[in-house]
Amino acid sequence: MSSIAAIPVRRVVVGTVPVLVLAGLVAVEAGRARRADAQQPGDSTRVAQFLASVRGTPALTCDLAGQALEGRFGWSRVEPVLEVLRRTDQTSGAPGTWVNRTLVGAGIVPQLRAAIGDHDPCVRQLAARLFGRVDGTEGVDALRAALGDGSSETRSAAALGLGFAGHQRGITPLVQALRDSVAEVRAASAWALGRIGHAGALQPLLAAIEDPAPQVRASVAWALGELERIEAIATLAGALDDRAAAVRLNASWALGHIGHAAATEPLTSTLRDDADPDVRKAAAWALGNLK
Repeated sequence: MSSIAAIPVRRVVVGTVPVLVLAGLVAVEAGRARRADAQQPGDSTRVAQFLASVRGTPALTCDLAGQALEGRFGWSRVEPVLEVLRRTDQTSGAPGTWVNRTLVGAGIVPQLRAAIGDHDPCVRQLAARLFGRVDGTEGVDALRAALGDGSSETRSAAALGLGFAGHQRGITPLVQALRDSVAEVRAASAWALGRIGHAGALQPLLAAIEDPAPQVRASVAWALGELERIEAIATLAGALDDRAAAVRLNASWALGHIGHAAATEPLTSTLRDDADPDVRKAAAWALGNLK
């Protein structure tokens, strides 16, 4: 699309005429932009293209693609690994440009809802992440409903999607999902509550630290850190004695992220006594972050 500055403009100096001339040029450029957009694939095509490009990829590559969706770095770091351009239709354009857009239209919600039930784990994960890019609340409604799906994989993806969407309307169903029969769903729900970061999730998360599954307790510890509430310090300090190293590590991180001096003594004990070097490193970092 050509820029306004590139269009020759005769200088006009009388009254409001310059403004009118500029407004006319803007209208011309807007019309050109609409015509150019009409020739580009819609969000539905882009979603299908993007999800097809990541199908079957290893977990690490899938995670990189997910980070690109969140804007942590450019798609160019992922594209060579996925070989997207050689696996998709050249006429529809590379998905990299589309991936870096801020929002996508709500019309793709049914497509994403189907994708979080896909048999491919990377497709499910990235569809969940894309829910965070949907303009409006239609995506949240679809994800809330999907938390009742018969497939635990779909429920897990729906929980992740609610976390990426970040809407407070996701809190109540996620709290309920902390009691799901499948540990992976409970862990995803705890993560999502931490991602949303609303204080209304504090008490349910404090209770969930007693979950029998270590992956759930680890996710809960991380989520409590994300809430940054001093009311969680005592519970997190107790989690430093958890039998699972992942829980102790996340609890250390969470106490450091909250950053309150009340965590000094339990973190010092962890730094001195914990058998796991990664946990000790986390405790050392946390102690340095206390105020």
